[in-house]
Amino acid sequence: MGNGRHRITKEGIVYTPSKTINYENLAKYSFIESTKTNNSLLEGPLHMEIKAYLKIPKSATRKQNQQMIEELIRPTKRPDVDNI
Repeated sequence: MGNGRHRITKEGIVYTPSKTINYENLAKYSFIESTKTNNSLLEGPLHMEIKAYLKIPKSATRKQNQQMIEELIRPTKRPDVDNI
């Protein structure tokens, strides 16, 4: 799921969409659950790997479709990688 863009009301109040907040909380609690067995504090830089599986666009040609299945090229569609 891509990170949702903040919204602004008529009154000028800025808020984050609830779907984005829910997903961020899910990621946070998943991390907390995965580190519960090790009760030590984490210090220093952390490494995180994210695997995002995107649907192949319907506009892809047969050749592009096959290349995407074989992971030779990647689908370019929303959400942008920096919003994941």
